[in-house]
Amino acid sequence: MLAGMENGRGVIAGRVSRQTLILGVALAALLLYVADMVRSGGEGFSLLPRGPAVGAPFALSDPGGAIVRESDFAGQFRLITFATTRCAAICSDDLAAMREARVAAAAAGGAVAAIVVVLDLEPFATVGLAPLAGRFPGEISVLGGPVAEVAALAAAYGVVPAALVAEESAGFVFLMGPDGGYVAHFPAGTARAELIGAVLGYMELS
Repeated sequence: MLAGMENGRGVIAGRVSRQTLILGVALAALLLYVADMVRSGGEGFSLLPRGPAVGAPFALSDPGGAIVRESDFAGQFRLITFATTRCAAICSDDLAAMREARVAAAAAGGAVAAIVVVLDLEPFATVGLAPLAGRFPGEISVLGGPVAEVAALAAAYGVVPAALVAEESAGFVFLMGPDGGYVAHFPAGTARAELIGAVLGYMELS
């Protein structure tokens, strides 16, 4: 009987060892994969440590007064950032990179929406969105709304509106997946090639 018990323990130990080995190999493969994705995204690529609790549904106005909802972009990747109406140097570069990523995605047979939310219109009037929208006609969705609403949305992305007004841009471009979930974010000023490469890479994985 003791021999049988010892044999049973040996079998169980063997199974556990094999399971441990399989899990170890899988974990190593995952770590190599993540490292490769970070390298392919360039130096500016990073993952937001807060994980999936980033972003929120929205219903904001475009320059023409139409209501644009987050659900309108369902099924598409989304590049979203926050800016002020003055949107100068770094902000303009980020929006141009977002526009080019959108074009590159379309050329690859995919769809990426580019969205900028304007935070400093008080009182809010859709006419205030027109100058920024005019710089990227039909290419970037320029949205806004009452200060309390856009501030709440910004907070869902970890953006502090008061700091943003001083800095002109949110400091990050967020990439959200086709289901609206957080995928990655890129620091302001990330090279266009790096942003585009990362976006196309995630499209390939979806």
